[in-house]
Amino acid sequence: LVTGVLFGVLAIFQMGWISQFLSKAVITGFLFGAAIEVIIGQLRHLTATESSGTNAWEKLFSWVGGLSDAHLATLAVGVVSLVVLFGLKVVAPRLPGALILLVGALLASALLGFEAAGIELVGEVPSGLPAVALPSAEVVSEHLPIVLSAAVGILLAAFAQGAGGAREYAAKHRYTIDIDQESLAHGAANVGSGLVGGMPVGASLSATSANDAAGAKTPLASLVLGVLVVLTMVFLAPLFSGLAEAVLAALIIYAVFGLLNVKEMRRLWRVARADFWIAMLALLGVLGGGVLWGVIVGVMLSLGWLIYRAASPRIPVLGREPGGPFFHPIDEYPDGELFPGLLVLRFEAGLFFASADALEDRLMELDAAVDYDYNTVVLDMAGVHFIDSQGASKLGELLDVAEIY
Repeated sequence: LVTGVLFGVLAIFQMGWISQFLSKAVITGFLFGAAIEVIIGQLRHLTATESSGTNAWEKLFSWVGGLSDAHLATLAVGVVSLVVLFGLKVVAPRLPGALILLVGALLASALLGFEAAGIELVGEVPSGLPAVALPSAEVVSEHLPIVLSAAVGILLAAFAQGAGGAREYAAKHRYTIDIDQESLAHGAANVGSGLVGGMPVGASLSATSANDAAGAKTPLASLVLGVLVVLTMVFLAPLFSGLAEAVLAALIIYAVFGLLNVKEMRRLWRVARADFWIAMLALLGVLGGGVLWGVIVGVMLSLGWLIYRAASPRIPVLGREPGGPFFHPIDEYPDGELFPGLLVLRFEAGLFFASADALEDRLMELDAAVDYDYNTVVLDMAGVHFIDSQGASKLGELLDVAEIY
């Protein structure tokens, strides 16, 4: 309930702009790491072994250490399930592979006696709808600090994961999203879940991936899904008690596999190495500390890179295009024409408190360089979209220095 209220506050005050501090590199690394974490968490169900640990690495090493106790029948079911899912995706991508596997797995469980073979099943799935009730005021008051801190943590993780996932699929299918509307939806879902004693609600990467893989195009898919879930809870829930845990694990692994965006990571490596390392650190943050730490690491890296770029703007020397009227950076167009005694610089950022010293430092650097001999400086300020008081003051100081020279 508290998480839902906090999401409502974000929506009311239109604070969706916060998501802008999650760069594409952060989202790519975050989702990549979250997908790996989900897959590692499901491996134990494929082998019917135990794994423990506080992060993905510990769980993985724990699982590897227990492979000698793997249940072969369960492993066979899991491997066959993965082969069916990925095989159908390659051979017949238009067929609903997840649905085909689900129906086939339930039939196989009943006909082949999975339970008798020692294969772990989902177990009893209770039917019926939950009752609406408010939580105990006494319990809330006694544990208010824990409730508030937990709600804030859930808010950060769910907001980042929801905004990141929404932006990822919006870019994939070329549509626009409203993060404030997403926050409102998260708030309503959490309030509703709280009133029926449910778990906190956040964006599910596995469910989103499964929805996308099934061919969902509009919100109508979610409405249909909601109706089917209610009908299943009331009438069909007992049918799923025979589903093997390994099959469910295979479905989840298949669903999140598409979030392992190797293509985008390669593009980041080619285009901007700094973004690639930001993505990698966000990925490692998720694997080392969980989703919340991945969010914190990613946001801090994005802010740090933003501050660095603001304080270190590009200030290239310009040369005239041979035979033409245009000026281009010398480092990009080495054939550009320079003029004796004249230095043309372009300042490619806002001139404010964080970047003002960079202009002076650049001039001092060029003054000491042996490649340039000049007594006049022309500043191309077309790229300066704003100047604050410190930036204006810095221009005055540079003019005073020029008069001395």
